[in-house]
Amino acid sequence: MGQGDGREVVRATLLRATLQVMTAGQRPYALGELGEALLKSFPDRDAAALAYIALRCELPVVQRPPGGTWGSGSSAVYVTADAWLGGPCHDADEPAELVRRYLAAFGPATAKDLQVWSGLTGMAAVLKRLRGELAVLRDENGTELFDLPGASVPDGDTPAPVRLLPEYDNLLLSHHDRTRVIPDAYRPRVFRPGGRVLPTVLLDGFVAGVWKTERQRATTRLTVTLFEDASRQDKEAVAEEAARLLEFITGEPGRPVELVTAS
Repeated sequence: MGQGDGREVVRATLLRATLQVMTAGQRPYALGELGEALLKSFPDRDAAALAYIALRCELPVVQRPPGGTWGSGSSAVYVTADAWLGGPCHDADEPAELVRRYLAAFGPATAKDLQVWSGLTGMAAVLKRLRGELAVLRDENGTELFDLPGASVPDGDTPAPVRLLPEYDNLLLSHHDRTRVIPDAYRPRVFRPGGRVLPTVLLDGFVAGVWKTERQRATTRLTVTLFEDASRQDKEAVAEEAARLLEFITGEPGRPVELVTAS
């Protein structure tokens, strides 16, 4: 048996053991407690690594709310996708529904956009098979784009409201050509070392800055840093949206918002 075959055996054994633990327990598991349970089957392995590989890399799971969510005060816990959906979760031979769900959120898009988001290859062939069921558009460069039939596509001059996006927001991660959302010059300021993607500010639909919150004793402060100077009207709109977000975070109106321009 080759080294690759041995890894597959270990992987299959880990998945089987994880499913046995989570199915027998009939309850959500946190990473730590799942790792401890898996040590019974893998006593010579690292508990944290076992749980991480099983839940983050191999097994279809759902992070059960409210654990690990904003303001819950509790750690993330997981259940199997089958348990959450109330039925078996199977891979489809033809990812047509996956394509439609992606386009509903991020269309119009290209095959490359789909591949970046999904990690799947061969999306051009899938779109070709679905072509008759989709709207086919072209951008200003003549590139072919696909969308759901009847989906609205605003005119390019339509104003977009200010938005403050969270870390790792899919809008920044779901296209091959990310210049449709973030200028290349700003990418190093948002996509940071270690795989971090900072919370961003959208002005007219494009990334124009970043934001952060800082908690000091009983006070929470939200700071917005714009990458370039903006008009007074845009600054007011950013400050208003930031104040609404801070009120949502703290549950209290009137908290201070700081707006600065990066030098």
